[in-house]
Amino acid sequence: GLTFGASKVSAGSAGVAMALHLLRRVTHAGMDELANWTAKTYKFSFHNDSGGAVRILVEEDPDGMAELEDWKLGDGIPTVGKAGERHRQKLVALKKSINASKPYQEFTVIRDQTKTINMRSPVIKCSVALAEWNGALKIVEIQRRLTEGKTFTVHRGYDRSPGMATVRADCLEHALLAAGVQLGFVLDEAEGTAAPAVPAPAA
Repeated sequence: GLTFGASKVSAGSAGVAMALHLLRRVTHAGMDELANWTAKTYKFSFHNDSGGAVRILVEEDPDGMAELEDWKLGDGIPTVGKAGERHRQKLVALKKSINASKPYQEFTVIRDQTKTINMRSPVIKCSVALAEWNGALKIVEIQRRLTEGKTFTVHRGYDRSPGMATVRADCLEHALLAAGVQLGFVLDEAEGTAAPAVPAPAA
């Protein structure tokens, strides 16, 4: 009887240990998936076919990425329960990791040049300004949403565009802020307080 009892206890302990081991494996796999997802980068290319230099400011767009994922499914079925919570956690983790680095960046593309950059989201927002001869920036695109895989071309048609605004500014960031454009993104209260967005130095 004693031996039987001991083997029962032993088997029970083994079962608990196995369950804990499986739980650790599942949790570890989930953390790995989250880490891989937030560390992934996406390439975006920009070509300047206009008559002069252009300033381009690109912003990470985690919410656009979430919309893209919903669009890919295309069945209109909401994701709820644990699956919905997992999706929300992935989005929060991505937002926090982006916010800790750089939610947006600005660079110049000279005439006939192509520039490729890495971003953290497969969907971004892109603003474009033409550098005018008198030192002004003519804003011709504000937060146009782009997805990875295609080269965005600043074509000659933009030269003839009256633009959305023309201002004198050292960089497109200042020009957009002066025009009342909200740059970067704000974390929801439930997601924690976002630190003020600090852009990368202008290239």
